[in-house]
Amino acid sequence: MKNVLAQYEITAEIRNDCLLSLAGSIPIGESLVELWVKALDFRRATDLVKATLDPVHSEKIKIWVCENCSEEVEEYFAVCWSCGTISN
Repeated sequence: MKNVLAQYEITAEIRNDCLLSLAGSIPIGESLVELWVKALDFRRATDLVKATLDPVHSEKIKIWVCENCSEEVEEYFAVCWSCGTISN
């Protein structure tokens, strides 16, 4: 998931990943791996995680088509990844 979010320029931090091996020795709630994002990115990150885990039932990520090169670009980006054109 961290890599999926990174593709959309969302910085994520994995926490408690080294505690997983202690599952059973410590309470389960303390050994779960967590993925943290900034509060400003939470909504977008949540949508992306849902879309990745269940693409059939999640809301589709909206796109815009670049007027210059006709490439599809996710709505979260204001600049075309292919040619650098700014969206309207």
